[in-house]
Amino acid sequence: MDFCVAPNEGGCSPPDGSYLNLTKTEGTACNATDQIFLLDQDGVIYHICSGKVVCPQDNNPTNGKKLMLKEEHFKHLSISRQVRLPAHNNLKNLKNDFCVHPHGGMPLERKRLEYSPGCNEERLKLNFFELVYPFKALFVSSIIVLGRGTGFFVLGRGSGFFGLGTGL
Repeated sequence: MDFCVAPNEGGCSPPDGSYLNLTKTEGTACNATDQIFLLDQDGVIYHICSGKVVCPQDNNPTNGKKLMLKEEHFKHLSISRQVRLPAHNNLKNLKNDFCVHPHGGMPLERKRLEYSPGCNEERLKLNFFELVYPFKALFVSSIIVLGRGTGFFVLGRGSGFFGLGTGL
């Protein structure tokens, strides 16, 4: 089963501290407005429609800490930097080398995303796929959607919009 990533509540107006969940959206390529994120050149991930930053819970990217959306992003940028690992396309926090995992280890509906040790596992693979958007010029040169299945969140490098997921 393929999954998208979105805030657990609020859509494009999530409250501060909302966390990111896996969700299955039938008939979409994980390109719903609240499922698009931007990874900037420094590795910081932004939720496009709310403008919030994806940050570790308690500003501490360690075992079991959720990936959350926070508004006061300038305070959280250094702790929120991520990198995509080429071996399995996982997402790793640069502060302490913990990777993004679904809670409990397996991707299922409404599972939250959190940090956990172990980055070399096939089940954590995130594939990229290109998205075509008429508004791409409004954003920083590029956007990538990162996801489990047909999308996850958006990361931006290169030119154009990209999706990320498993099962493609």
